[in-house]
Amino acid sequence: MPLGHLNPPNHTQPSDHVYLLLPGYQDGASDRYPVYAPSDATVVRLRRNVNVEPDRSWTDYQFIMDLCGEYQMKFGHLTGISASIEALTVGTPDRCNTYGYEGHSYENCSWEGRVAIAEGEQVGTAGGYDTPNSALDVWGFDWSGTPISLINSSPFSSDMLRITCPLDWFNDDLRTHLYDIRRNFHGMNADLGVGCGKVFQDVPGTAKGFWYLQGGASGDWQDQLALVDDNVRSTHQVVSVASTITSDGYWVFTRSSEGSTNRDFTDVVVGSGLHCYHLFTEDSSKTGEAADLFLIEMVDTSTLRIEWQTGSCNTNPNFTSPHTYVR
Repeated sequence: MPLGHLNPPNHTQPSDHVYLLLPGYQDGASDRYPVYAPSDATVVRLRRNVNVEPDRSWTDYQFIMDLCGEYQMKFGHLTGISASIEALTVGTPDRCNTYGYEGHSYENCSWEGRVAIAEGEQVGTAGGYDTPNSALDVWGFDWSGTPISLINSSPFSSDMLRITCPLDWFNDDLRTHLYDIRRNFHGMNADLGVGCGKVFQDVPGTAKGFWYLQGGASGDWQDQLALVDDNVRSTHQVVSVASTITSDGYWVFTRSSEGSTNRDFTDVVVGSGLHCYHLFTEDSSKTGEAADLFLIEMVDTSTLRIEWQTGSCNTNPNFTSPHTYVR
């Protein structure tokens, strides 16, 4: 799956990693598969996640590898790790975070160290019927050069600003194969224009990109809004909502280069007036509910107003109680 997957509220903004989907992912259940080191590398950080819910519990892992030069790769949602990597957990964790609510508890602990691994060595497993994880998450970090420039970089960690496409690091044959099988969770194949996908998409002076509720909102992610490209169709864009405007979800539409309906977010600028979005695709997360529409207007270069309504853009709707977002 390309970069930029959306799953509000925790992935209201495009995800910063690719997913290697396992057979059975559409049902959320897969066999357990071995995971091998893509090259000689050194594991430098390990994280263990213990998840307890009322009807199930599971543990998964992620670790970061130093590759060559200033490049790192991270594997996530491993359902098992090799003995040599697990040996890092013998020591005291560098940090642990425990939280929970109503029968749900989560503990995340991490360790730093150095464990050498060889190309082709089995470093863990992914999937399994005792876990809801049916994909291997893969990140790429490029620490050479300058970090990614954003309108507002304060919400992001330093490694997030080094995100790149890990698929491009594989040899020619494997890279070509991975690009050939890019698709989303609905099984929809990615078109050529999408490439490896995109995470950060801010376009200064326009509505496109990341936005945050003016005054904030309680809880992680709840203040986020993303007006971004779809990660498998280069002709489509998405309204991705965490909360406040309406319940969390994403709405996909075919972008237009003219008029004020379903207009490309890069064309929504100060002085361009009120824009309306409707006729969302069937794979939008809210399909089957009331006919949704969104009204969006740029107030100034760093402020917009947005409102969710029901109905059609054909009736020329107007704001009644919009929310203000900034960046």
